[in-house]
Order: sequence, then C-alpha cells, then structure tokens
Amino acid sequence: MAAGLTDAAQIWLGIGAAVAIAFLVFGIDRIEPNAKGGYVFRVLIAPGLCLVWPIVLWRWRIAESGREAWRNRHSPQRKATGWLSFGLAAGIVLILLTALLIRPGMEAPPPQKIGAVQATVVS
Repeated sequence: MAAGLTDAAQIWLGIGAAVAIAFLVFGIDRIEPNAKGGYVFRVLIAPGLCLVWPIVLWRWRIAESGREAWRNRHSPQRKATGWLSFGLAAGIVLILLTALLIRPGMEAPPPQKIGAVQATVVS
C-alpha cells in the first residue's frame, strides 16, 4: 500500500512539475500582468503549483478563454469554501482514525538500562 501511495504521489508531482514549468514559462505573464519580471516570485510559487496543478490548469483555461469577469477576478470562490473547510477537517480526522485502526498492535519495548561508560584511571 505504501508503494502505491508513493507511486501515486510521484505521478501527481511529475504532472504538477510539467504544468508548473509550462505555466511559469508561457502562462503567468498573460494571466497576471503584474508578474512580468518577477523571476524570484516564480521560483517561490513553483512548489505550490506542483501540488495544485488541476486548479492552475482550470483557472488558466478560464482566463485564456475570456470567460472570466475582470471585476471578479481576485474575489474568492465563496460558495465552496464552507464545504471545503468542513471536508478538509473531516478528512484529517478520518486519516487519523484510519491510522489508529490499521496500525499493528505493537507493545512498547520494556525499558532497558543504559550501561555507563567506565573510565579507566591510568596511573
């Protein structure tokens, strides 16, 4: 199961890296005019782009097609915010409970005395 999760994470981040490179090279200047010349800014947002690449592609497509209302451009999408925050909180609790249920029943090892290093006195 761990290998499958690792493989899925590698595929997700691989696609995200490709989208991030394409967006940072070709798309960001057309989507956000204030980003022109901000090359350090691009390096800073690259890890985030790798994680949320489906949202980046969706917003990029909307902005390129001209369907985006300019005056609402920077206002958040508030309809889904409440449900999304509830879903994230419930997901964290679900992950913690699942981890507690699947872990093997291991007992803590008994405490052991650590032997002290004996100094030898040379006369």
